[in-house]
Amino acid sequence: MSYYMLAALQKHDAEVFAQYQQRTAATLGAYECRPLSVNTGHKVIEGEGDPDVVVLLEFADEAEFDRWWNSPEYTEVKHLREKSATVLLGVAFGSGVHLPE
Repeated sequence: MSYYMLAALQKHDAEVFAQYQQRTAATLGAYECRPLSVNTGHKVIEGEGDPDVVVLLEFADEAEFDRWWNSPEYTEVKHLREKSATVLLGVAFGSGVHLPE
């Protein structure tokens, strides 16, 4: 079952954040992960916050997400995110269930 990670990030240091993005993208290739959306063109329609970047990643399953999240490659770059941005991260299972029309 697919597993999704949603991140809403507000950058505080654009230069360090750019390094984080580049290095993080390089870590994803070794995992069953598909970026569904990585963009700066969004709007908040309800709630608090004003993220600069919203990211939605699809992993093959929770185990694959955990492999990436805890990998030495990603662990090596997490500090760049922590240094350069405030982030709201969430994960969810994808069931493939469709709502009735």
